[in-house]
Amino acid sequence: MDKLINHLNDQIERINLTTSEIGLSHELKEDKIKSFMEAIEQFASDQCALVEKEKQDIIKATENTHRSILSYKRLMGEYVANTAIIDPNKSLKDNLQEMQQELIQVKEKYNEKLLHVQELHTQLGALSSALGNFVNKNLIATTEIDVSSLAVNSLEDELQRAEHEYANRKALVDHSVNEMCNIIATLGLDTTQNKRDNLIMEYHLETNPTNKMKLCNMFVSDDNMSWIAQRNAELKEIKEEIEGRKEELTQKLKHLWNRLRIDQEECEVFLMANRGLTQEELMCYEQELQRLLVLKQDRIGEFIERAREELKSLWDQLYYSETQRQHFLPAYSSELTDEVLEAHENEISRLRLEVEDSKYILDRIDKYMQLKEEIEEFEASTRDPNRLFGKGQRDPGRLLREEKFRKRVDRELPKLRMELEGSLLEYEALKSRPFLVNGKPYLDVIYEAKETVQQKPAVTTPKTPKRETMPRKPFTSPRTTSNKYHMFNTPQFNRTQTYHTTTELKPTRIDNSISILHRVRERNIRKRPQKPIRKGHFGSDDDDIEEEAEKIIVNQNGRNQAKQTPIKQRQVDAEFESDDNLGVNLDIFDDGPDFSDMSDIDS
Repeated sequence: MDKLINHLNDQIERINLTTSEIGLSHELKEDKIKSFMEAIEQFASDQCALVEKEKQDIIKATENTHRSILSYKRLMGEYVANTAIIDPNKSLKDNLQEMQQELIQVKEKYNEKLLHVQELHTQLGALSSALGNFVNKNLIATTEIDVSSLAVNSLEDELQRAEHEYANRKALVDHSVNEMCNIIATLGLDTTQNKRDNLIMEYHLETNPTNKMKLCNMFVSDDNMSWIAQRNAELKEIKEEIEGRKEELTQKLKHLWNRLRIDQEECEVFLMANRGLTQEELMCYEQELQRLLVLKQDRIGEFIERAREELKSLWDQLYYSETQRQHFLPAYSSELTDEVLEAHENEISRLRLEVEDSKYILDRIDKYMQLKEEIEEFEASTRDPNRLFGKGQRDPGRLLREEKFRKRVDRELPKLRMELEGSLLEYEALKSRPFLVNGKPYLDVIYEAKETVQQKPAVTTPKTPKRETMPRKPFTSPRTTSNKYHMFNTPQFNRTQTYHTTTELKPTRIDNSISILHRVRERNIRKRPQKPIRKGHFGSDDDDIEEEAEKIIVNQNGRNQAKQTPIKQRQVDAEFESDDNLGVNLDIFDDGPDFSDMSDIDS
């Protein structure tokens, strides 16, 4: 600095000497020196300004570098301060160089992430061109591309959603195209006249993956998807119409084949030869129908006769009365026209449905009628008194069968009536009319039958009639004639009443000795002589009592006795104490009479 000052002083001195030599005035000398000093000041100011400008340029470059770093880091989702952090211990250039190095590293990192994001953008753009507005195009940026994790996740999610939609649409397109191609092939349609149908067939037959993908990208768009759905529905409707027409023709053909009694094998051959739905095969059905209609017209009288036979069978199944049958006038018409035949066929179809609807009721009515017939036959057979013991009609199991039949009737008849009543009431509620059998509401028939059963008089217990005595063979368990029986196998009121009254007056002793069964068996093995019995008095001791009473009356001829013993009165005395009479009280253990002996006695 001293050197500069000395240099300036020397220069000023030199200016003074030079101006003096020139001969300038004092004022001019001062002006020269003043100009010199101003020039020195201006130069110093300019140099300072240049240095200051260089400083500001470095600061500005530092700020710009920081802003670039800030922008990249924010695009990568990293946090960074808004103001640059400058190390005061370092120069501006050093700080600038460090920031520039950091910017290079940040930019490289950003570019690496940008490659992945740009790849996602490319894939999403391709799907957007195929799917249209379904893809969110706002995620595809061209400048300041966000490569943060959040942005990448959003892109990947959108890409996954678009790929899933593309896969669904492709599957739907493949399925629809297969259906359409199958229908086109089944119906034999010409696709050359329709450009889109031709593209459908081309897509179906294409084997090159690249070309198939291009066609698929075209078909998965919103417009083409709508067209494919509409066209597929149209083809299905056309197929259903043709199938319906073919089914209608098939039913008519089968009906006519059945009416005309065409060979079944010939019919099967025709159906197998025309299984498709093409126009040619449909035309074959039409031609066959026309041929059969001509044959039917020639034999319409025979058809009407068969229809009337079937109609009569259905009337019989439904128990139609003659009045109901006469309501169908075509059945009694003499005309042989298609209208009459059609009326018969319609009536047959209606009656078939009625039979099907009333199947439950008809089955119950059949069972009820059959059971009623069996009951009438049974009642007629039971009126014959000689059905059990007549000559040549011996049937030991008849009584058992009759009892089983009565039990079956008691079990099934009320059940059938209840089922019939419920089903007939339901039928009347649904049809708003009663179910008629031979012109009469069958519900009334059921009610009348129930009232008839309720009005029948109660069956009285039959009394055993007196029959003449006649000899008999020994029973299965022979008895001695010396014993007097005081009990009956079959209780009878007029005989047991005296027994009960007498037993109350006279006490009986209870035997606590050996078991009474042993004594009964011992008595049953004894042999007894045969004695006469009254016909019909099997296993009863009335004959012994009455016989003894008659003997007493004969022996006491003309005598006056204080008290007569009634014929059917039983005396209970000390005879119960004897061993022989103990078994008599248990006559229930006896096997009873042998029915073979009974038949011999009657004969």
